[in-house]
Amino acid sequence: MWSLAKQFSAPVLSSLFMMLGAGFFLSFITIRLSIAEVSDIWIGFVHGAYYTGLLLGALRIENLIRRIGHIRALAVFASVSTITVLLQAFYIEPLYWMILRLIAGICVAGLFIVIESWLIAKSQKKNRGLLLSLYMITIYGAQGFGQFFLNVVEYDSAQPYIISALFFALSVLPVALTRSNSPPLEEPNLLSWRKLFSVSPFGFTGCFTAGLILGSIYSFMPIFALYRDFSVPWIISCTIIGGLMLQWPIGQLSDHFDRRKVLLLVSFVTLIPAALLLFVMFDFTATLLTVFILGGLSFTLYPLGIAQVCDHYETRDITKITCVLLFTYGLGSSIGPPLSSFWIQYESPLALFAFILVVLGFLISVGLLSIITRPPVPSDEQGSYHPLPRISPIAYLLNPRKRGK
Repeated sequence: MWSLAKQFSAPVLSSLFMMLGAGFFLSFITIRLSIAEVSDIWIGFVHGAYYTGLLLGALRIENLIRRIGHIRALAVFASVSTITVLLQAFYIEPLYWMILRLIAGICVAGLFIVIESWLIAKSQKKNRGLLLSLYMITIYGAQGFGQFFLNVVEYDSAQPYIISALFFALSVLPVALTRSNSPPLEEPNLLSWRKLFSVSPFGFTGCFTAGLILGSIYSFMPIFALYRDFSVPWIISCTIIGGLMLQWPIGQLSDHFDRRKVLLLVSFVTLIPAALLLFVMFDFTATLLTVFILGGLSFTLYPLGIAQVCDHYETRDITKITCVLLFTYGLGSSIGPPLSSFWIQYESPLALFAFILVVLGFLISVGLLSIITRPPVPSDEQGSYHPLPRISPIAYLLNPRKRGK
């Protein structure tokens, strides 16, 4: 792992700086708008704009990268991201912030595409599994650790904006200073959404509902923490670290049993922490444990959904499939915050978990219908589970997934 980290230090450091800047700033936006007495509905639309930007960037930004080259593209995206963060410090107005967050989302997607292209270009088939693990640990770790900047900044000052902008500016340096040639960027050849849904409605729906749930968690978990007078950094970081820690054990379980039943089981079990957070007023320690479990389970819905769909296809189609399912997840994460915001605005921050329960109920209904009406994929034909990023389609080329046959 250490030698791999040294070999890929430039893109890994760039992703580290980027997530340190972007991760805590997402939570800060929720807190700052809440302090300014902006309605939860507007907060949902501000976050929805960011996820829409991520989706648009993943879909459209590659043509710009091909035209101007990776190094210049990285400088452009990092610079514009820095500018959008600093511009938010001048004026707090939801529509103004929506526009800036949309632009920021597009740029962050572009940054991930450039960084992940470098990972792909320098990786080999034998080390891609380990590299993917290192990359995921870097992303989740930086995102979780970055939350603690919220403990040292003054919310009504320029400090949060400066810190986030600083890390975005730093993210360009490791890759920009490397002497490696720019990697090639191929046009993805996508499969039809309708075809993927008809082949595996449960896996497809799992990806979409994962977007609904995680987009809402990232957007409104800080408000839940403030509502319960808990530490926002601890609540958010425990949720994220749970999402990292439970990926592998649940993935191993899905590799040895009917993956639909594992996805259905995870959906059922995720109801428990969501219901407990809705109905039971735990103390701080018990709440940390509960959000850890909620994050650990809900973060696996997306890779389980991808793996379930991919079980129906040959290895050569995996990249095409995962690109489409990434966009499906992105659509869910774009509309999840605005949808859940209405629940929270007219009820309380606890309504976040009521929204999650309803979404899980929909997913469970699709899963039960799928298991009843469709035959399972034989266990020896299932591919292997791998935790995957959820921002750009490039990282899916790191997926060392193999079919049983």
